[in-house]
Amino acid sequence: MMNDLNRFYFDLPQWLGKSEGIHRQFIGNFISCLHDEQLQVILNPANFPCYGLKRLAIKESITFSFHSYNNDKNVFSIKESPIYGLYSVDENGYSGWADICVNFSSYIDKINKIDHDSAKNIIAEKRDFFRETKLSKHQQPHNHVALPSDYLFFPMQINSDSVTDHENISAMGALDYVAALAKKTNRTLVIKRHPMCKSRGIDAKIAYLLATNENVLSVDANIHELIEGSSAVIACNSGTSIEALILGKPVYCFGRSEWYEATHKIEVLEDFDAIFLNDKHSTMSAFQEKLIAYLLSEYWIQFDDIESIKKKIKYCISLYESNYGDDFIDNHNNGECYIKSFLNAQREIAILKRKQKKYKKDYELLSFVMRFVLFLPFKATLAMLGRNKNH
Repeated sequence: MMNDLNRFYFDLPQWLGKSEGIHRQFIGNFISCLHDEQLQVILNPANFPCYGLKRLAIKESITFSFHSYNNDKNVFSIKESPIYGLYSVDENGYSGWADICVNFSSYIDKINKIDHDSAKNIIAEKRDFFRETKLSKHQQPHNHVALPSDYLFFPMQINSDSVTDHENISAMGALDYVAALAKKTNRTLVIKRHPMCKSRGIDAKIAYLLATNENVLSVDANIHELIEGSSAVIACNSGTSIEALILGKPVYCFGRSEWYEATHKIEVLEDFDAIFLNDKHSTMSAFQEKLIAYLLSEYWIQFDDIESIKKKIKYCISLYESNYGDDFIDNHNNGECYIKSFLNAQREIAILKRKQKKYKKDYELLSFVMRFVLFLPFKATLAMLGRNKNH
């Protein structure tokens, strides 16, 4: 029975006012649909990065928490998906925490219900959208860059991003290994730095690779152009990897995500070897295409699809568990104070956790690269600077 459900809590992310219009439209549409349920809706300002910790359930309510994972019962993560215009509302979280990743077997029947021809059409529609608009989750440069005729593409991620918790292999270990393979097999490896990355450790890492390996190129160009020109894409669980699947490219992933089952899985470093030895790479099976179509058409929701938003809210309500959660909130004011205090405390802890993770990874990178900085010949340093300037 759900007769004790009387309110929704909804997180409003701090960056909403400065974001693209589709983010504001989605949030506005979602809140409007919540009001249609004739229950109280309480909005909570959520300052970055007040996520990364388990949100506790509050009795007689459902919480839609921004960017959370490892959720309690009656708590749902709400977040932009890796695909432009689509959004995730998930009972567990996102990426490797998403319910479809954690409980994949329970989704197989739903995925198989999609007709294969329909799946192909859903993917083709999104592929055409990418090619026409060149839009991605993050803003992309419009410059045209000359690219080699054959290369493997490695999109980098932010080294302190929470999703890297789901990597099978450390991202820097993977990058070192595939860069060495590129040199050994005389293949070209193109890397693109994440547009939001400001790590000095990554600065040094890229400089080291460019100075010591002629088969590595660092390129800043539109992500779709880089995907389209590649022979295959290698990634942890970057959103670029699902964009590459949609664009028909073979994808090799060494981290778990909602679309992990549609990729070639990399579990140990030696799994990379075959990528560089093969000129031809297999693409998705019929089931894998159905999985991608399921994510695009059912699992995630379009920002302006009111009926799908209403359906998702109904689904969340259907999972509501009565008489569960903290019951110390006895009125609206106490509830607002509790949520505000919790989010502020969560933000401080999340900042410390992100800094700790970033500093640890930067220290490891800088310690390694320091040997190269101290002993690299002067001419090689100049060559490195020249390659950085060109790319």
